[in-house]
This record gives sequence, C-alpha cells and structure tokens, in this order.
Amino acid sequence: MLAVMPDVPRGFVEIMIDGRISFDEFDAVAVAIDAAIARHGRIHLLEVIRSRKSMSLGLWLRDLKFSAMRFGRFARYGMVTENGGSVGPVSKFFTDLASTDMRIFAMRDLDEARAWVRGDPVSS
Repeated sequence: MLAVMPDVPRGFVEIMIDGRISFDEFDAVAVAIDAAIARHGRIHLLEVIRSRKSMSLGLWLRDLKFSAMRFGRFARYGMVTENGGSVGPVSKFFTDLASTDMRIFAMRDLDEARAWVRGDPVSS
C-alpha cells in the first residue's frame, strides 16, 4: 500500500509505504506531488516506510523516470524507516546531487521527522 497525505498550501507531501505498491497507488501519489510542485516549485517530502515488499520492475522503472523528471524539485527530503538497508545511502547520493537537505529518522522519531521536513521550529 502506498498512501499520500499532501499539505499543498505548505508545500509538504508525506507518503507512507506499507507493503506492496500498485500502479494506481503510485499514480495517485505522483499527482499529489506534481500538484505541490506546480504550486511551489520546490517541495518538502517525507517518506515513511512501515514495511516494504519488492517493487515490480515496471513500477521501479516508472518511479525512476518520475524521480529523474523532478530532479531538484525537493528542498527537504526525510525518510522514516526501521530497516533502511541500502535505501538510505542510495537516496543520500541522489539528494546530494540535487542539492536537497536529507535526513533519515527511526520510526520512533516520526513526529520529529515531520517537524524537520516541514521546517517547523523546534520546541524546547
């Protein structure tokens, strides 16, 4: 499952991955991300990975093309996961190329991740 929670007026999009992703789910998320980009130019994106199954080759290629076409459109990118594996370093490599601020958070720090990605002030 892939779900999206856009806050387009603030330029923030949160997506959650929990298991296998369908093409329809991917397309719905792509529409939400594109709407935020159209309004703001660059956006803040938070990806929450609760669990992940392998992605079909066709969907992986669609995701790669989608990301390449929006290269440099993400000002801040946060990833929340317990099992980042190689996802973190690969994402870090591409965010460095696109001048994107990136941080990886543990699931227990989800609220902190949301605040950081949105650019909310840190409470004392």
